[in-house]
Amino acid sequence: MNTDVLIVGAGFSGLRIAHQLKQNHVQATVVDARSRIGGRIHSIAAGHDDFAPGIDMGPSWFWPWQARMLALVKELKLEPQVFEQYSEGLSIAEYRTGRLERQSGIASMAGSLRINGGLRVLVEKLSHGLDPASILNNSSLSHATHTHDGISATVVQAGESLSIQAKRLVFAAPPRVIANTVTVTPPFAAADLALMHDTPTWMAGQAKFSATYSSPFWREQGLSGDGVSEIGPLGEIHDASSPTGAPYALFGFVGIPASARVNRGQEIKQAAVEQLVRMFGKSAKNPEQVFYKDWAEDDFTSTHQDRDGQRGHAHQTVDTSPMWDNRLFWAGSETASISTGDNGYLEGALAAADRAVRQLMSSSTE
Repeated sequence: MNTDVLIVGAGFSGLRIAHQLKQNHVQATVVDARSRIGGRIHSIAAGHDDFAPGIDMGPSWFWPWQARMLALVKELKLEPQVFEQYSEGLSIAEYRTGRLERQSGIASMAGSLRINGGLRVLVEKLSHGLDPASILNNSSLSHATHTHDGISATVVQAGESLSIQAKRLVFAAPPRVIANTVTVTPPFAAADLALMHDTPTWMAGQAKFSATYSSPFWREQGLSGDGVSEIGPLGEIHDASSPTGAPYALFGFVGIPASARVNRGQEIKQAAVEQLVRMFGKSAKNPEQVFYKDWAEDDFTSTHQDRDGQRGHAHQTVDTSPMWDNRLFWAGSETASISTGDNGYLEGALAAADRAVRQLMSSSTE
């Protein structure tokens, strides 16, 4: 197989690069080890079919000051589906003693924005303009070689090796994942490889839980759905409902360290429902559906270094200068600028994609 640009990673950044390259009439092929597109954008259908509104089990929010996100939403004509995070009413704090306290004015995500249907709507819109044959799922890059003519890549697809010849290569996956799963010739310099290993992957140590209900009973009690707990298992809780009706949902970040969550998914889900009952009342006892996603158990996101490592955004980044005589480029949210504070966010994924496309369009491989 031959292509102009080989993009490794069909997450938000990789898809945005492919989308922009197509607009510039540049051929691109995207490979991803997952069976789906979207990467850490993962909206699970909250209903009985794949077309039901999605509950975001990866990133959920963006903010009004994030210009790239707002511009992309406008470009994709998704403005009518953008809504503000529900934050009206009181929040609940659960203390270690078991005492509950209702508090006002501390909804931590007030003013943030979401997309009705889940962020998968954004991913699907990006991919609709691409040739389906240009996205290869269940396909992981195992080795890339810089040759005189470009890049020779070996991709493992459904257990079989596939050779792809490309003029240029873009790594649009977390640096740690690349460092742990891909070998390259010539090898990365020791300092570059060390920095890749030292760059934490956002969400890699996180786990999220969500429960859906037939009605937003907490709102009827004058509650915002926001909560914090010193008991857990959920350390932080928010309203995850659709703005247009069901599903109504509460979701939370699991506060248990990743190494202590191993093989405890069912137990954590049960304990999370019990916590919602403690904090929001008996109406929380019988959710219609519950969802649990432990990103630390996702081999395409997390490495052994992420188990109990830093859970916040990276404080360092790989060198994003083109390598291999303008043949190798970097993207992905972890490679966005630290100085602007975009790294690790959806905005950072777009910033990294924009940078990579500028570099690709200005580079010469002749």
